[in-house]
Amino acid sequence: MPKGVTGTLGAAALIFFSYIGFEDLANISEEVKEPSRNVPRALFVSIIITTIIYVLVGMAVVSLVRWEDLAASQAPLAFAVSSVLGDQASWVMSIIALFATSNTVLIGLIVSSRMIYGMSKDGVLPRILSKIHSKQRTPWIATIATMVFSIVFVLFGQINIVASITDLGTFLIFIFVNASAITLRYKMPEVNRTFRTPLNLRQFPLISFFGLLSSILLLTYLSTEAIMIGLLTVIVGVGIYFITNMSYKNKNARD
Repeated sequence: MPKGVTGTLGAAALIFFSYIGFEDLANISEEVKEPSRNVPRALFVSIIITTIIYVLVGMAVVSLVRWEDLAASQAPLAFAVSSVLGDQASWVMSIIALFATSNTVLIGLIVSSRMIYGMSKDGVLPRILSKIHSKQRTPWIATIATMVFSIVFVLFGQINIVASITDLGTFLIFIFVNASAITLRYKMPEVNRTFRTPLNLRQFPLISFFGLLSSILLLTYLSTEAIMIGLLTVIVGVGIYFITNMSYKNKNARD
C-alpha cells in the first residue's frame, strides 16, 4: 500500500471491472440445467477460484519487479515475466493476452446482446433489436448493435477511462440491486425464494447492505471525466427508454 488507503480504494474502484463478468452467468440462465441450483453454485465457485488466481498473480508480479516499474509499463504482466524469462516470454504473454481478451469480448457480445434482446422484447428498446436470425436462432441485430456500440468506446484509446465508465455503470446497477434486495425482504416477505443470501440479521441481509455501502464508496473514487461521460451515457439511455416505452404503450393502446 505505497499510496495508502486512498490509493488502494482508488485501485479497487478502477480494477472492479475485472469482477463484473460473474454476473454474466445469470443472463444465460435460460440455457442452464436447473438454474436455481446451478447458477448460484457456479457464481460462488467461480468467484472463489478467480479471486485466488488474481491474488496469486498479483503477489507474483510485485515480487518480480518494483511497483513503480509496473506502473510505468504498457504491459505490466508481460514486463514482469520478461524480467525473469527474457524478451521471448514477453511475446508469448502478449499472444496469450490477445486470446484471453478475445474470449472476454465474445462473452461480452453474447451476454450484452441477450440483455438488449430481452429489453427489446419487453418494449424498453426498439422492437427491431429482438429480431431472431432465421437459421442461427440468435438475436443478430442486437449482437451487431452491441458490437458497434463497443467500438465507439474502443476509439477512446485510454483503457482507464473506458474501465472507469464501465465501473460507473456497474456500481449504479449494484447499488440498485442491493437496495432492491433489502427492500423486497420487507415489502414481499411471503415470496417463495429459490435462493436466499446468507448472513442475515433476522430479515435484514447483511451482504446486500455491505454491497450497497461498498458500491457507493468505490463510486466516489472514480475520475471526474469518467463520471461525466458515464452519466451522459446513462442519461441518453434513460431518454431512449422513456421514448421507446411510451411508443410501445401507445401502440398497445391502439391495438
